[in-house]
Amino acid sequence: MQESSVNEQAAAGPGPGPGALLRERREQLGLTPERLAEDLRLKPSIILALEADDYDALPEVPYVRGYLRATARRLEIDEAEVLARYEAIQPPPPPAEELSA
Repeated sequence: MQESSVNEQAAAGPGPGPGALLRERREQLGLTPERLAEDLRLKPSIILALEADDYDALPEVPYVRGYLRATARRLEIDEAEVLARYEAIQPPPPPAEELSA
């Protein structure tokens, strides 16, 4: 029943970043950040940064995407929705003329 409410919230639209979704589901499952980090073999600071959408505290984008996917799987949340929320809050790429300069 709880899983369906998370999926219904996810289907409501992009909304904020994935952090709130991850935190809410972790709390619904009764997991501490430390326990989730242990399950995923990550540092608790990574879990806390993901939940706060604090991507400056994390390594490069490919690592962040991997952390989000693994966390979503562990929390039984749709990975695609979590990644879509992440992409929605990322700054747009620089214009092509800036890339060639």
